[in-house]
Amino acid sequence: MAKHPTYRELKKKVTLLQEELANKEADQTTLRINQKRLKSLWKLASMTNSAFKTVCDTLLEEIVLMSESRYGFFGFINDDETRMQIFSWSEAVFHDCTIHTKPISFPIEKSGIWGNAVRHRKPVLYNDYNQDLENKRGVPDGHVKITGLLSVPVFSNQGKIVLLGCVANKNAPYD
Repeated sequence: MAKHPTYRELKKKVTLLQEELANKEADQTTLRINQKRLKSLWKLASMTNSAFKTVCDTLLEEIVLMSESRYGFFGFINDDETRMQIFSWSEAVFHDCTIHTKPISFPIEKSGIWGNAVRHRKPVLYNDYNQDLENKRGVPDGHVKITGLLSVPVFSNQGKIVLLGCVANKNAPYD
């Protein structure tokens, strides 16, 4: 005669199956993210004969895509790390922002929260723009509404910040 499992044994088995399913779903998510990253990197690596501006615009497009953000921009930082020259804005910025004369050059000392990545010399992320944030200066009329922001400095081999990339308004928290 076959022995029937107890309630406790069944509950334990169900719990193990739920954990296994959750792990499999997490693995699938990680796999999709890594495939997206690999596709972006391959696309950029394949642009060896493209113009510099085209490569930069594609880089920004891919950063916005990989980070699942709505907006993005990046700019080059001058040698003494006091100014950023915007080089590329994401397409959505041009579509959603009603400021017709978008600033191109920004003094870091007067920059808002995105400049904290230069000031602190490390990536910064803010998932709730409504909070009281260091160096938050607000946005001018017509600017896109910011809900969250990730700002990442890029360093040269000599330790100087040479570029700053920023993305904003991901639907989920940045991590």
